[in-house]
Amino acid sequence: MVTLGERELRHIRWREYSVVMQSAMNALNPVLTVEAQMRDALEAHSNMSKREMHARAKEVLRLVSIDPVHLHSYPHQLSGGMRQRAMIAMALLFTPELIIMDEPTSALDVVAQRSLMVQIKELQERLGFAVIFVTHDMSLVSHFSDRLLVMYAAQVAEFGKTRQVFEKPLHPYTQGLLEAFPSIRGEKVRLTGIPGAPPDLLRPPAGCRFAPRCPHAHERCTNAPPLFEVDGELVRCVLYEHEREAAVAQ
Repeated sequence: MVTLGERELRHIRWREYSVVMQSAMNALNPVLTVEAQMRDALEAHSNMSKREMHARAKEVLRLVSIDPVHLHSYPHQLSGGMRQRAMIAMALLFTPELIIMDEPTSALDVVAQRSLMVQIKELQERLGFAVIFVTHDMSLVSHFSDRLLVMYAAQVAEFGKTRQVFEKPLHPYTQGLLEAFPSIRGEKVRLTGIPGAPPDLLRPPAGCRFAPRCPHAHERCTNAPPLFEVDGELVRCVLYEHEREAAVAQ
């Protein structure tokens, strides 16, 4: 996609891939009604008539359980949950193959979060699109994702099935993240944070980017590690270098 020009990208944007921004209040235009903003997207990426646009806008609002009467509402007249669902409705205007959702529940309370996520999963099953969640919410990840990609300093640290990553995290950064997340079950344990601070991405450290904060760092970490395959997962850490050597030997 990075090789495509602006005209070529226009045929893909919103029709095949769409995005739900992190803060719906900031992403929605405060001086335009919900319908006007949907009409902008439809005019940019389709040849629908005004009647067809109005009908499609009503249809997608119903999909996310919002009364079409709110097509004439401004963003400040909607609750946080409704604004977030209105953004999802806009992303569904063309029933794309993929929707990227950036922190979709960050501005919502716990009850609204669960309601929204359940609705997203139901829409997925009904319409058949894929979702990439970009989030720091470990609870959302554990309950609503199938595969999990953990990133550190703009690099993939670990990638695998969500349940497998949670039950047996391989990368030291993933282990640190999970140890910093409180559990509501089991014995009370002291939470341990990750020491240090993230690197400056303008001047990232040589070798493994997590090495300055890693409790398992040693001299081999001065070389940038590739991704190793371990039990069907991918992990970027020299601790698993022997796994590749063993596979080659077999």
